[in-house]
Amino acid sequence: MAVWLPADAPYGEPDVFTAAGLIHFAGGRDEEAAHWLRNAILATSAEDLRQPAFAGIRLYLASAEAHLGHVEAAAQALRDFLTNVPEVHGIAEFRRWNDPIRFFLVAPERLAEGLRLAGMTE
Repeated sequence: MAVWLPADAPYGEPDVFTAAGLIHFAGGRDEEAAHWLRNAILATSAEDLRQPAFAGIRLYLASAEAHLGHVEAAAQALRDFLTNVPEVHGIAEFRRWNDPIRFFLVAPERLAEGLRLAGMTE
């Protein structure tokens, strides 16, 4: 799957950045995924980032960082998620809580593997 998005694009629409992050994550390109997911977080208002609909951005970032071996960055993204969605503590709970309206999931097993590496329980 080929997708071209310039790495130095100005911050803008979070949906484009999120989509780019998910595409790269699904393709196993964690460095690029983390880059785009960080941009999605930066491009999203603080108020919106507190909404559960944006929870997936943080979890995918945590997983990508964990796959890269960036332990502290993965743990921080996971803490940010848990702060904003305190009712979800584990991977199975997230799967039950989430629905496509909240956040569209790609590569769910790869996501779960990274979340385990980041310290999230099953």
